[in-house]
Amino acid sequence: MRKFFKEFGKFISKGNIIDLAIGIIIGTAFQAIVKSLVNDVIMPVIGVIANFNLQDATIILVPEVIDGAGVVTRAAVLLRYGAFIQSILDFLIIGFTLFVTIRIVTGAKERFVKGQVKQLKRLKKKHPEMFEKEDSLGNLHYNELKEKYPEYFAEEVAKETVPVAPKPTTEELLTEIVAILKEKKN
Repeated sequence: MRKFFKEFGKFISKGNIIDLAIGIIIGTAFQAIVKSLVNDVIMPVIGVIANFNLQDATIILVPEVIDGAGVVTRAAVLLRYGAFIQSILDFLIIGFTLFVTIRIVTGAKERFVKGQVKQLKRLKKKHPEMFEKEDSLGNLHYNELKEKYPEYFAEEVAKETVPVAPKPTTEELLTEIVAILKEKKN
């Protein structure tokens, strides 16, 4: 039992699990904000323009049944398409907002990385002695960026790339295997 809880502790303390939990919490809070935006801001404006409350839009599939005393004996069956349309609006607004947010964050990260690469390249030209040793801090950082973001080092990667021999065809491989087997037989 102790081993089980120890493994659970390792699992739950992993960075990805914590990031996921934070994402879910923020996502839930974000959903509440968007729902309020749709319900309290957008839908009333649409209601004023259309002179109609979309959330209350329904189609009566089966009318309610009322007995002689005015008591409802069977409730009406309603198709609430207005609530469905509102849910679609919620989804579209959440999706659009996430798209814009991710685009802004990605752009900022890209500008930051480009700036780092530009500074390191400039530093490498000005002070090549800082990059001579393989384990120097500048060289380690430079190689890390080069490995992570090869698109910013395209000209250097192209110089370092060794030409690769064309892959042999199946027929060539079989011919070579047969030749090797014949040699071994003799």
